[in-house]
Amino acid sequence: MPYAVICLDRPGTRALRDQTRLAHMEYINMHRERMVLGAALLEDEDDVRVGMMIAVDLPDRQAVDAFMRDEPYNAAGIFESVVVRKCARIFPEEDRAHFDNLLREERRKAAQANHAPKVA
Repeated sequence: MPYAVICLDRPGTRALRDQTRLAHMEYINMHRERMVLGAALLEDEDDVRVGMMIAVDLPDRQAVDAFMRDEPYNAAGIFESVVVRKCARIFPEEDRAHFDNLLREERRKAAQANHAPKVA
């Protein structure tokens, strides 16, 4: 069953969000087969990230709660609010290469900063 999850950042967590981004992307990548949609929520004026919206295909609300408990942005305390609702899936993701490119870039940045996690 698809669930929509809308998360809004706490004020003042931009630096923590940036520091946690690679861990977040690795976590999403580990659960990619369950992801229906993923999007960053942006400020209207300057495109600063202020939250995220995902649709995840999990069997029930308890599974969604467990997924979100371990999600790195959430575990780091970045979110001020998290709203979970069942949803009706209308269309799937067609272009998976976009996420691969974003993840590759974050891994490259982390490696340059000498903070790359060990990836199997």
